[in-house]
Amino acid sequence: MIIKHLDRKSNLRDAYFVRTQVFQNEQGVPEKHDFDGRDENAEQFVAYNNGQPIGTARYRLLPGRVGKIERVAVISSQRGNKVGQKLMQSIERTACEQQLSKLVLDSQLSAVVFYENLGYQKVGDVFNEVGIPHIKMAKDLV
Repeated sequence: MIIKHLDRKSNLRDAYFVRTQVFQNEQGVPEKHDFDGRDENAEQFVAYNNGQPIGTARYRLLPGRVGKIERVAVISSQRGNKVGQKLMQSIERTACEQQLSKLVLDSQLSAVVFYENLGYQKVGDVFNEVGIPHIKMAKDLV
């Protein structure tokens, strides 16, 4: 497995493929919510196994040297193979290189333990986004 940090000129076809499979097809998230027009201004990551896209994630820069992680998705057949963990490690390395102070994300409740195992802490109360319960989580990088 390899993780690619895409440059701003890269085609996002592989990231969109994974997101469509996971968010739209599996979870029923509307396309307009997933493809929100913010991809061009985000750091994009795609995981590949034998040349096939199997996972993706992005983060956007927020004020105060904060990165917001979004659209973390792994194809169902690849879950449990540390794809998500490797994506998150790549994001954290890049965020540190960019001298960000903190990463935040909105975790689906089903993924809270995954993020806690990576050092993220719950912040705030549960809320619904597109009918799926979420909670804010954060991790200080400095």
